[in-house]
Amino acid sequence: MAIHHEKVGLLKESLLEMLHVAKYAVTYKKTDKTKWADNATGGILGHPAVVVLFSIVDCLGSVFAGDNKFTVPIDGKNRPIRNASPHLHSQQQVFQP
Repeated sequence: MAIHHEKVGLLKESLLEMLHVAKYAVTYKKTDKTKWADNATGGILGHPAVVVLFSIVDCLGSVFAGDNKFTVPIDGKNRPIRNASPHLHSQQQVFQP
């Protein structure tokens, strides 16, 4: 990862990296019996791929919440992201003791 002086540069690079990891996970084939034992059935790394893809969605929601110029196609209509829920990495306290 490069050094970034602007948040947008870091965002662009990290999103591309996450897409790369997600693509790797869904094209990987679990065939090595020594590594995967009984799960060496040729399946993909589905759960890790979903975690990375949801992280991308979460990131976009955090960055673009409240920006009416940024829209996402949902049910055939372009809709803005109105707000974002609290995130684990935010300054907000998510879990109450």
